[in-house]
Formats: sequence, C-alpha cells, structure tokens
Amino acid sequence: MQLAVKEFEGVSKEKQRYLCDWKSWTTDIVPFGIKHWSSGQVRFFPLHLGAATVRQAKDPDQKAGGLWMIIEGRRVKALQSSRFDLPECTSDNPATSLNHAFTLLSEAYEPWRISHTGSVYDRIFYKGSGKHWFPLSTLRDYELAQHDQEIALRLWDAFLERMSGAKAQ
Repeated sequence: MQLAVKEFEGVSKEKQRYLCDWKSWTTDIVPFGIKHWSSGQVRFFPLHLGAATVRQAKDPDQKAGGLWMIIEGRRVKALQSSRFDLPECTSDNPATSLNHAFTLLSEAYEPWRISHTGSVYDRIFYKGSGKHWFPLSTLRDYELAQHDQEIALRLWDAFLERMSGAKAQ
C-alpha cells in the first residue's frame, strides 16, 4: 500500500528519507487513481501491514494479519486491519488502523493542515496483480458490486422458485 502525501514544507530530512519520489511511481499508478488530488508536490510513503492485533491473533481467520472490509447491507461498515509499524520519527507506537496510520502520517508530513483526516479510499493504494497501483476505492467498489450481485442472485432465485411453485398450483 502507498499513502500519498502532498508537499512537505517543514518536514525534517529524517522524515523525508522515508518518502518515495512521485516520478518513480507515475507509470505504475492507474490514471484514475489521482483524479482527486489537489495540485502540489506529491510523494508516497510505503505503508506495510504489520502483525495481527492481540484480538485478531485469537481468531483463526485473522491470526496472520491483513485488511478486512466489513460490508453490511450495501455499504462498507468498517475497515479492519492489522497494525502498521511506522518509523520512530513519525510515531513511537504502531498505527492500529488505516485511518490511524493516515492521521499519524498526515501529522508528520502535512503539518500545515488544520485537520489530519482524509479518505483512505482515495489516498491509500494497493498493488494489483500486475505492476499497477490502485486506490483502495477500486477494491471497495469491486467488493460492493460483488456483494450487490450476490443479493440480486438470491432475490432472482427466490422469485423463480415462487414462480415455479405458482405454476404448479
């Protein structure tokens, strides 16, 4: 995953050494992934999933760590993740979620901002099966579409079952 950070005035040289230059990523990021970014200098911070939390380690499905999208109805209810280990110059403690990592990194690399929140779906990227990086919104939208199709299929099957039962009567 990659976190996009804009401009870095007032960011120490120590913190800057963890950033990847925009030019090294221009051919790897899908063009629609940067449509919402404002103008200014863009850098990337490599963000890697860490170990499972204590609670996750007790769950056989989550003990290896990872990122989980919790869908309820037709909406994403939550994103759950393992911890994210960040360099000491950005935080003494690991981030406990994607949003927490985003906030900590924004505080470290975007000190001029009043609020250190943003959409992790637009500013955090994952590597697809090829060489391209996609915004997390791509994965969210795909999962929601899959979920919608499952709902539609169940409704269609129920409709067909009722119709075939109505014909038999």
